[in-house]
Amino acid sequence: MRLGILICVIIMMSCNKDLPDKQELMDQFYQEQVDDFLENRKRDCMRSAQRAAQIKVDSLIDNWINASLFDTLNFPSKPAKPSTPEHIIDKVSRF
Repeated sequence: MRLGILICVIIMMSCNKDLPDKQELMDQFYQEQVDDFLENRKRDCMRSAQRAAQIKVDSLIDNWINASLFDTLNFPSKPAKPSTPEHIIDKVSRF
């Protein structure tokens, strides 16, 4: 008997509680999904920017080091191309 009354009281108490609004729960879930997506995009963007900056800094450091090396070989500059002579066809007598 006590068990039956206890079960009835529990059932009646559970019926009194208002369930959360379904639209409110969907909006909350949607907002959490949007926040997660934006956070992932921001993290990806930051990683991409860091990689690009690292490549740029590495190339600047490489250029700076190569410009300041003293043990490089200094090759002579390429000689100027001689001017072409006049056409000699039909101007020279044959032997």
